[in-house]
Amino acid sequence: MQQPGRPYSKWEFSNELLDKTIEMSDKNGYSRILNKLLENRNMLDENEIEKFLNPAWENLHDPFLLIDLDKGAKRLKQALENKEDVLVYGDYDADGVSATSLLCSFINKNGGKARYLIPDRFSEGYGLTFDALNRTSEFPDLLITVDCGINSVEEVEWLNENGTDVIITDHHEQLGDLPPAIAVINPKRKESDYPFKELSGVGVCLKLVWAVLVYQNNSSIREELEFYLDLVALGTIADLVPLVDENRFFVIRGLKNFGQNRTGLKALTDIAGLNDQNLNVGNIAFVIAPRINAAGRLESGELAVKLLLEESSYDKAYERADYLSKENDERRELEKKVFEEAREEILKNDYHREDYVIVVGKEDWHEGVIGIAASKILEEFYQPVVLLTIDGDEAKGSCRSISSFNMVEGLSKCEDLLKKYGGHKLAAGLTLETCKIDIFREKLNDYAREKLSSNDLIPSINVDISVPACYITDKLVEEIDLLAPFGIGNPKPVLSSVMKVDHLQRVGKNKEHVKLSLYDGQYNYDGIWFNAVTKLPNVKKDSYINVAYTPKINNFNQKKSVDLQIVDIKHDECEKIIEDYRNCDKRKVLEKLKEGSTFLVNTKETEKVLRSNLNKIKNKKENTNIVKFNNLSNTVIKSDTLILFDLPFDGEALRKNLRKMQIKKIYLLYCNEDKNKNDYLWKASIPTKDKLIWVYNRIFHLNNSSEIDIEEIKKLFIESSFPGTTWRLINKCLDIFTELDVLKENNNSYMIKRKRKSESLEQIDFNVSKTYKQEKNRLTKINWWEDKFLNSPAALIYQIFFDDMSLDLLT
Repeated sequence: MQQPGRPYSKWEFSNELLDKTIEMSDKNGYSRILNKLLENRNMLDENEIEKFLNPAWENLHDPFLLIDLDKGAKRLKQALENKEDVLVYGDYDADGVSATSLLCSFINKNGGKARYLIPDRFSEGYGLTFDALNRTSEFPDLLITVDCGINSVEEVEWLNENGTDVIITDHHEQLGDLPPAIAVINPKRKESDYPFKELSGVGVCLKLVWAVLVYQNNSSIREELEFYLDLVALGTIADLVPLVDENRFFVIRGLKNFGQNRTGLKALTDIAGLNDQNLNVGNIAFVIAPRINAAGRLESGELAVKLLLEESSYDKAYERADYLSKENDERRELEKKVFEEAREEILKNDYHREDYVIVVGKEDWHEGVIGIAASKILEEFYQPVVLLTIDGDEAKGSCRSISSFNMVEGLSKCEDLLKKYGGHKLAAGLTLETCKIDIFREKLNDYAREKLSSNDLIPSINVDISVPACYITDKLVEEIDLLAPFGIGNPKPVLSSVMKVDHLQRVGKNKEHVKLSLYDGQYNYDGIWFNAVTKLPNVKKDSYINVAYTPKINNFNQKKSVDLQIVDIKHDECEKIIEDYRNCDKRKVLEKLKEGSTFLVNTKETEKVLRSNLNKIKNKKENTNIVKFNNLSNTVIKSDTLILFDLPFDGEALRKNLRKMQIKKIYLLYCNEDKNKNDYLWKASIPTKDKLIWVYNRIFHLNNSSEIDIEEIKKLFIESSFPGTTWRLINKCLDIFTELDVLKENNNSYMIKRKRKSESLEQIDFNVSKTYKQEKNRLTKINWWEDKFLNSPAALIYQIFFDDMSLDLLT
């Protein structure tokens, strides 16, 4: 369906600020930009925002809201008291390894006897399996699964028959009947009312530990749980669960003490070159977690558990961490091989064009890395993908999907072809007979065609808000960082701004990245666009581009600046050009202009001056049009060049009109002096408090009667009895005085209710008048637009004219 390596073609905006967001900004003191980002994350309530920005223990959910948690906690407490043989059975990924390590550590720390078992990915398979259980020397008194087991009905029955009690802790989807365990603890149980469904496997495990501490009447539960939060943070980040609600708290607190309580984790962070300064979600996800996962992908997840449980010998821990790092290097090479071969197969067979779901398999692909390779295939082609490694008559696969296609639902429609499957909406695994791969591809795609449209397969990015580049200061970036940690459910904020290209160059080992120098006419910005060679549009120096990016603080050489991590660039929507000649010699600029320009002026007087200047210029311009601003909406502009000769009267009206016109180039030719001319015109037509008092006194100075006819007022106006005013102003003044009950309108005449002196008028609250407030707001908007036209960088004026940026953001 897609061309490989194409740029994003859909930007999905949410630019308009809700009234509640503006009110919240005034209330909480944060910028409108930050409050808009919170709004985009469905946080409009003051308490919700406080909980999100400052997560605390008090905001976590009662663990006993999890079904069966009480039963599981009581049984584990009993096992600890009786020093029973407890086997912790975990999954082989980083979440399962973290959960296994946490529970074993807790049991051993509390006087119990814990051993652990991690199934071999290749010979024993995923989850609670007979093959793995047969590897134990004897049946334990109690077996506790972590990060698996929710669908293991037969295996639990078998364990029960052999005298083993079972507690299931899991966070995967329940597909059928529950296993007959003493307790099945899972927020995604079909009948579960637990408020937060997205706990990781290690998060569920922590809830079990929490409940046991409650039953032990432990007086320092929070301190006890804090000891395990680094493991919870590791598993939560690695498993790509949403970093919101309880997960957000676990990650923030876990990162603060990451590795400080565990020799193994400390050795792993050291060998990865990480420290307190650069330890964040990104480094956990892409540096630490892959080393943990490498054990299960290439050898055994138990190697990682041994590392995380090592508490005494740093040298031993470092040796194990070094081994896992080398395993990870090997994993990367194998993953690269699978990705390149899969990509070649896809392009050769046109799977990306013919199918909605890409299904590819090969015999020599390493089972441990096909999941990562599948993620990279999805990233390039933006289609659901299934990569299969074939071993004789059987094929095992890893699936990755896009947000609009539920992979587990898709697999359920093909379950008659599958030996085994399971997972999440976006990631899943399966096993099937090799001979059924083609029919599986066909059946899965038939279902996908029912659920997906070609539009769903166009990659998109969510742009949080369009902002002026000049607003991106280090203060704002520090404010945005209050939303961290970022991840699934709380993505890094993406902003967009219009800027000019100053310079660009390809960088990186293979020149795969692009570095850009950008400016908005006032400030310079450095941006980096990773893996952008195939996405880079044809942009030239000084051309306007719309940049989607995440701003970051750069503290290079102890000098703080803002850099842009570019997500995407749109060039085709920025073909219009703005030439900035504000406060320049207008005559000299006129001499440079080509034929076919349209001038926008405010008054007849300016039009006369302009025509006179044009007549004096050699090679007088042909096809030159002069349009008065008030006539713009009713005028057909045929030329593609518009010259703003005067400071525009009404920016809002100009913005609307420009979007209907086929303008390619705009010249900003107005100057600061134009503001004085505009202000004179506005003062003559918009009533201020001083003008209202002056008009009142003028009317009744010229006419001493208590009643004056509207025609008489018009006559006085025509006779220039109201210098420096327009009839509009006089009319608005009469409306305002009527609303204030100063005058009473009666059959085209105005009767004074009580004659007032200027001092008395000064005491009137003019804001009581609806018309007065409207006129006051109008004047405020005019002044706002004048300030933006005169003092903003040209790129911001471009963005105001042609972008969908919310103007509420600028006020």
